Amino acid sequence: MDPQQIFVQNWQRISNNLQLDPLEWQVCNLHVRCLACCSKLSSVNLTDIRRHTRTLIHLSNSERRAQPANPLEESWETCSDRENPFFQEHLIAINTCLQTNRFNTLPQNWNRQDARCMKFGPINSSEIERTFNTYKTMLRDNRLSFTFDNLAMYVVNLANIF
Repeated sequence: MDPQQIFVQNWQRISNNLQLDPLEWQVCNLHVRCLACCSKLSSVNLTDIRRHTRTLIHLSNSERRAQPANPLEESWETCSDRENPFFQEHLIAINTCLQTNRFNTLPQNWNRQDARCMKFGPINSSEIERTFNTYKTMLRDNRLSFTFDNLAMYVVNLANIF
């Protein structure tokens, strides 16, 4: 018997025994890929699969996939999804905002949805220069202000701004 066939038979027996969801697992050549946490299992036996389904990463990703999406929370997928009928409109609005000559003005058709997707837009060189200047002052020679707390707070604030 072919090793691939033996592998598939073992996997079918184990998945039936543990009553696993077939949509969460993908059988490849000689390994099984868990689609819930994107991990690869090369050995297929009952204890390894049972141990994997109890790991914290697998459980948290399975719970996250089982929960319905919150319509108020926007993410990169919803802003850039090609099936979204407003995808091109978002790109056009972001492009017009980035190409305006005046820094503090927004186009008249700018709304909250466009602003929410704007944080995924490319940053310009002045923002990069400002970031490096801030890091240089934090990392100056005497290093008075170089603490990991200051660095972490600045990175978190910078990430939330954009």
